[in-house]
Amino acid sequence: MIKNKNLQLDQDDYNFKSLFIAIWQNKILIILITLLSAICSIHYSLSLPNFYTSTTLLAPVEQKMETGALRTFAKIAGANVDFGDQYNKTDYGLELIYSSKFLEKFIIENKIKPEIMAVKNWNKASKKIVFDPEIYDSKTKKWKIKPKSKFQLYVFKIKSYILNLFKNNLPESDIGSSTNENITNTNYDGPSLQQTVKELRTMINVTKNQKNGFVIFSITHQSPFLAKKWTESLINNLNSDIRSIDIKESKLLIKYLEEQIASTSLKELRLIFYALIKNQTEKIMLAETRKQYVFKVIDPP
Repeated sequence: MIKNKNLQLDQDDYNFKSLFIAIWQNKILIILITLLSAICSIHYSLSLPNFYTSTTLLAPVEQKMETGALRTFAKIAGANVDFGDQYNKTDYGLELIYSSKFLEKFIIENKIKPEIMAVKNWNKASKKIVFDPEIYDSKTKKWKIKPKSKFQLYVFKIKSYILNLFKNNLPESDIGSSTNENITNTNYDGPSLQQTVKELRTMINVTKNQKNGFVIFSITHQSPFLAKKWTESLINNLNSDIRSIDIKESKLLIKYLEEQIASTSLKELRLIFYALIKNQTEKIMLAETRKQYVFKVIDPP
């Protein structure tokens, strides 16, 4: 029993010595591999583009409209009226800013699809965006595709040929020719709007403080100037869009109330309707004079 234990200890000692000898004999190779891995990691880190974050602090604007008494009188009189103040504008704005409709409008109006989908890096010296030439030609303003194989290139040329054929504009180059070079596709409008919206969402970050309601809004991009510009523009657009919605709803409500006044002879109802019109008129005046309608900028980007 004791001999077996001693034999086991001798074997463990031998295995450890063999391992140490193997490591020592290959120490140069191990050191070289370690150094090479470190150099590759540093090179990869340095090759990554820098990203800049523009951050702003927002305070929710209080929307106080004295509709409690009017709502009570309307219920007593049997008038079913939507006062238009049943939703939290702050929460609505935070949801709206991520919505496809809102971001699609922002992308189309500002024509910023290349700045979202085709940026390679930011040139600090010239303070200009460098676009990835494999994706987008900034000189001709044309999008590119890079076929992964000759077959994909051939399929692309057939599609281009058919599209040009319908436009009575035959391509001059031979459809069967093939090359692995990038080609500019005059019929390719770049990534879809849905893809661009999805990418823009990854640049946006919104955090709401549950205690005081303050909101931290930020955008991260390779260009510090675009990050700042888009942060300001998105907040302005958000305030403007919600303000326009409220003004439109108030005008529709006023129109409805005027129709109700014309259709009733009851004095009590007419007084309530007039009071509601006054209330909605004040709401419109407030919206038209307040640019920072839902969010007030406390700390600019």
